[in-house]
Amino acid sequence: MDFIEPIIIIFGSIERISRLNFNIPVTLKILTKATSLAQSVNVKRNSLNTCCHRYFVILLDTIENDLMTHLQATDEVLVIYLRELINPEHKQKRLVNNEKHLSIIITADIVQFLRNEGQRLEEMKQNSLSSFYYHKAKTLRYWIMPFTMIDVCHILLISLNSTPKEIESAQQCIQEICKSIGFESIIIHTISHYFPNNENEFILRPDLKILFDNADWDKIYHILKSLAPIRLYLYGNEHSIENKWSNLMISTETRIMANEDDWCALVNKEPLDNVNRWAILAEYSSTWQIKRVSSINLFDFEENLAFHSALRQAHITFNERKCQFTNHLFNWYENYVNQSVFQTKSQLTSGENITINLRNLHDSTQQPIRQSQQSLLKLPVELLHRILDDVDTMTILRGLRCVCTKLYSVVNSFNRYKLDSTSLSSNDIKLIHQLIQPENIISLHLISDNRSASNKIDLLHSRFNISQFTKLRSLALHSLVDNKLEKFLQNVNCSSLISLSIRLNDVQSVRVESFLIQFLTKSTLRKLYLCADEPIHDRIFCRMGHRLEYLKVNQCTFTQYFNLLQYLPHLRTFSMEKCIIKQPDRLQMLKSDNQICHHQMESVSIEECQLTMDNLLLITTLTPSLIHLKIVSNISDTDAFTLVTDVSRLEEFVQSQLPRLRKFEFFFSFERNAQNEMISLDSFVTPFRTSYWLNDKHWVVASAYVMNDPEIWLYTLPICVQHRMTKPMYEISSVDNDGHLIINYQHDYSHISQENKDEQTGTALNLHFCRVKNEGARYIAHTLRLNQTITQLDLEECFIGLEGIRYLSDALRENTTLKTLNLSGNSICDDAILFLAESLLYNAILVTLNLGWNQIRNNGLRYLTDVLKQNKTLEALDLRWNSIGYASAPYLIDALGRNTREETVRYRRAVSHLIRKLDRRLIPFLALLEIARFGFQVAIGHVLLTSYKADLKLTPDENNWATSAFFIAYAPIS
Repeated sequence: MDFIEPIIIIFGSIERISRLNFNIPVTLKILTKATSLAQSVNVKRNSLNTCCHRYFVILLDTIENDLMTHLQATDEVLVIYLRELINPEHKQKRLVNNEKHLSIIITADIVQFLRNEGQRLEEMKQNSLSSFYYHKAKTLRYWIMPFTMIDVCHILLISLNSTPKEIESAQQCIQEICKSIGFESIIIHTISHYFPNNENEFILRPDLKILFDNADWDKIYHILKSLAPIRLYLYGNEHSIENKWSNLMISTETRIMANEDDWCALVNKEPLDNVNRWAILAEYSSTWQIKRVSSINLFDFEENLAFHSALRQAHITFNERKCQFTNHLFNWYENYVNQSVFQTKSQLTSGENITINLRNLHDSTQQPIRQSQQSLLKLPVELLHRILDDVDTMTILRGLRCVCTKLYSVVNSFNRYKLDSTSLSSNDIKLIHQLIQPENIISLHLISDNRSASNKIDLLHSRFNISQFTKLRSLALHSLVDNKLEKFLQNVNCSSLISLSIRLNDVQSVRVESFLIQFLTKSTLRKLYLCADEPIHDRIFCRMGHRLEYLKVNQCTFTQYFNLLQYLPHLRTFSMEKCIIKQPDRLQMLKSDNQICHHQMESVSIEECQLTMDNLLLITTLTPSLIHLKIVSNISDTDAFTLVTDVSRLEEFVQSQLPRLRKFEFFFSFERNAQNEMISLDSFVTPFRTSYWLNDKHWVVASAYVMNDPEIWLYTLPICVQHRMTKPMYEISSVDNDGHLIINYQHDYSHISQENKDEQTGTALNLHFCRVKNEGARYIAHTLRLNQTITQLDLEECFIGLEGIRYLSDALRENTTLKTLNLSGNSICDDAILFLAESLLYNAILVTLNLGWNQIRNNGLRYLTDVLKQNKTLEALDLRWNSIGYASAPYLIDALGRNTREETVRYRRAVSHLIRKLDRRLIPFLALLEIARFGFQVAIGHVLLTSYKADLKLTPDENNWATSAFFIAYAPIS
């Protein structure tokens, strides 16, 4: 049986061939003369040669009609690809202007040809040769797929009745939200990005536009649905849905925000006209399957946990979906080719500047691809480099580089390494010096917080020349000594540097000031973080680059802040950890000067400031274009009451002075004293329960009573200072009338008082040595009334007085789960014991009560003994180290004696009942076993009188084993 080999012939002038970028693992012939073309297809096969050729001819130049007729008549020529269609014969296809299109079309034709040959041989029972053709077709198909990977995305934005400008604005907003929650590389596309049009090239694949002209809608929808697991349908204020694909897409959706692998939602960015929206729904929603047609504001996605989960799943499955989707489109295309549903109709345009790459990869088709390597070999180098961006340097060099030849070459071509001295050892630095060129390093973080770290920086400096980091984009220099810092500032390349972070020591602030000023003057930084132990000199602020967009300093005076707004016109984000006001009169100047405003600033963060509320509001008037504002301040109780009682003024200020503000974060703490301790937490958050805060801005405010510190906190949710949330506290928010006790906000929220919630709550609450006091005891008592999971409560030495014990006693009357209560070390007196004793009359759950190290006297003990005579559930009572005299001993003995006698009677009755039950169940069965045993012994005794040992020739040991077998069944019971 002859072997048939496909051969591609490219005919044309040298100029046209040189502009063609064509790459396919099949034998190629490059011809420039018409006579050579005619001779190539007319080659007579040698009798000893068992290989037949089939030709796929690409004509880049026109040929004579006689030669074209000859090619059409030659059986060895299967397909002719032309620049212009001459005669609509079956061997002709038009050529396109994209080399990928040409490679895909020819590859698909050759794959189909090889499959047809394999099917023909399979029908002729030539299974071994047919499997070869099938394998070659499969290998060729796998080869072309990595060159045509489909551009999938994480989020697909679909316009309903919104304008293109609204779509673009929403796309930017979603991108910012994704970055804020930690997904910076999220790809967002609109529906128009994928659909074919006359102006732009079809983005899915150049040759797949015809599929959308021939396939049915259901097929197209499933294709688009697999593009992105997250689909957002954007409402606008237009009067109709112009894009028919958008209406068809939403009509096939069945569930909203239900499955993280298939997640869709109706969203809006701008305020909607309700009349217009209901008109749209009345006209179009009759064909929709979804029932929930209300939209969600895009800014709510930052706090939407369902969106976070779906986004995380989309990020994890991105590469897998890309490969699966590409494979799916190839199958779709090949099925349509097999069914001859359409003809490829695109035209080649002349004058395209394309370089030639005619490598003969024929040998690669002979090597089968291992199943375990397919996913790796399919990924293009650019995608692998994107993956390496998130991998640390030593994992790349010591791990991935040694896996295989493919990854070895990928690592060698990677040029975006990031070095961090804290995670490197001396041997790591030596290896980096051998394998990585300095120009391939884009990020360098040097932190000298100890002697070992300083030695590693010295080694790095000795191995690399600082001036050779020509593509360095990010540099961090923390706690370096003077000479090292000066060398870096003098020799580092400023032209490519975008981000700089410097942490100065106390001594360095003077010595390196001139070098830092020179560096900042000639640099083109866009992001700068500057930290110093002492206040930064004004000259450094004046020399910061005009292109700076992000600035963070640890401390700043108001004068410096005022000057920064004038010197940095492009500054968008500013953060200061400590604000210092040395000239209060300077603030008053702003009231009369309305021209001093920075209209580019979008985000301001002020922490550890000691400003009054009036001054804080006055500072923000300098930046009317703010989108994000964060304030962390310790204020006086007077300012706190002013803020709470004058929330309407704050609303008016935001509406008039900060119209673009979307995210407002604040954290105010003030000392707890006798005046404000009598005010409930609910009164602090009640003014923030207005429609403006909850519905218009979606800002949730909470107030907390801190157990350990004499402080009350007022803050927005989510909390913007997580590092302070490590203390037990009681919190009430503006969206929840019932407060909840929080043990550790940073690690375990433990919202133990949330009723009818599905979250897991702890069963043991440990608050020992916390300054709970009476107010905290009131909140704990409220928790015990609502909570149905706490079984242990430890309030040792929590400074709980008479009022606090009364709150807890009232809660014990209603609680049905608490079994252990520790109130030792709280100076509880006899009056407090009276409240506890009354609650124990109604409580039938508490088992252990610890009242040690208190101030209980004889009267208090008498209250407890009266209760013990009636309470039958309390098993352990600790009264150590109290002021109880001998006169109270008879009362205690009498109460315990009655309780003990009754318990003894109940115990004896229970034991007697158990014995009678065992007798009824076991005695009959044991009697039958005893009768059976007696029968066996009698039977064996009679047998021993006979001569069975001699007849059976049994030895004494064998006789013993034979007779013992009868006792196995009842020997254990006996």
